[in-house]
Amino acid sequence: MPDGSEGKKARCPSCKAVVTVPAPSAAEDEGPIRLAEPEEPAPSREADESESPAAGPRMQSCAVCGSSYPIGQTCPRCRPRRQMAATGGGFPTRKILTILVILIAFGGLMAVAGYIIKNMAETGHEYTSTLIETKERATEVSCEMNLSSIYKSLKIAAAANEGKFPATLEDLGYASDQLRCPAKNGDKYIYISGQNESSAPKNVLVYELAPAHEGKCNVLRVDGSISVLTPQQVSLAIAATRGNMTKAKK
Repeated sequence: MPDGSEGKKARCPSCKAVVTVPAPSAAEDEGPIRLAEPEEPAPSREADESESPAAGPRMQSCAVCGSSYPIGQTCPRCRPRRQMAATGGGFPTRKILTILVILIAFGGLMAVAGYIIKNMAETGHEYTSTLIETKERATEVSCEMNLSSIYKSLKIAAAANEGKFPATLEDLGYASDQLRCPAKNGDKYIYISGQNESSAPKNVLVYELAPAHEGKCNVLRVDGSISVLTPQQVSLAIAATRGNMTKAKK
């Protein structure tokens, strides 16, 4: 209801501004008059930006375990394992490969060393065998030279005795060591006397009983040839010689 203040100046109790009192409307008759509250100024954009919360860090996913963590940092779940590998607390693949390479190289060196040792042993064995064979052959040749020298002396003695060979080898004037085989297990030469230059050419004239040359014996015949026979062959040759000498006497 109008109270007589319509159109007058009055101070707003809220904002303290001087305003003209308006006439009441039908809606205002039903209740007390309320003055509109002044609008608050909108906050500036700069204030909004300064007061807005800071944006969070950008995240990335771990390629190993799938955990999320800020870009530029290390995965919190995988970090202990990486630190252990970096400090040598674990047993990484790189160490295993290094050990395998060392073992393979060591095995190769051992194989090469074994091959060299084996070849050296075989070479040493071959050298020893060759040396023994050479020494035995040298002894055999030395024995043959002794028999050849004895035969020449027998021929000289026969020429001075109407073709007859001397009764013993000692008659030739040789030293005792010249009338035996020079081999280690050699023995004294055995002489079959009673023969002459006309005897059967293959008759045994001088022989050795001990098989000093790899199981064989040297035999000197009437014709000056030297044969290398087994003990059995020597026995047969001596028997044939005795038979020829018996026939020659008849």
